[in-house]
Amino acid sequence: MMNNIVTDMKAAVNLFKDMRKARREGTGVVIKQCRELPFVKSGPGFYDTPEGCNLNHCGRRIDKAAQKAFAALPYEEKRRMCFTPKAGEYVERVDFWRHMLEPVLTAKELRAAMMRLLHLYIHCKRLEMETSDREMIGGRA
Repeated sequence: MMNNIVTDMKAAVNLFKDMRKARREGTGVVIKQCRELPFVKSGPGFYDTPEGCNLNHCGRRIDKAAQKAFAALPYEEKRRMCFTPKAGEYVERVDFWRHMLEPVLTAKELRAAMMRLLHLYIHCKRLEMETSDREMIGGRA
């Protein structure tokens, strides 16, 4: 630990010397701290999707099964799933999740999961309609 303190003090003294020299020469002094950070690329996760956030409340087994199904998707598909469906995409999205979850859930679990997703999509559609109504009458969205 003492080595680190001595090294830091030497670096501070040298920095101070360089600043005074630059000031004497009439150049401006800009102090920046730079660090090299490792780059980590992480793809979209299950909880980045509206469905992931909602299926989380259906029980551990349903949540884990949906996570596994989502993990098997290609990156582009995962990225697409991060956004709520647009007008006309709701039925396609429900079918997509039903086909993904049907093989891994019991009939009762599948029904609970699909009901949860349908409630989510109804909520999203209502918000979408309210926003478009406000825009049509000149209000702010």
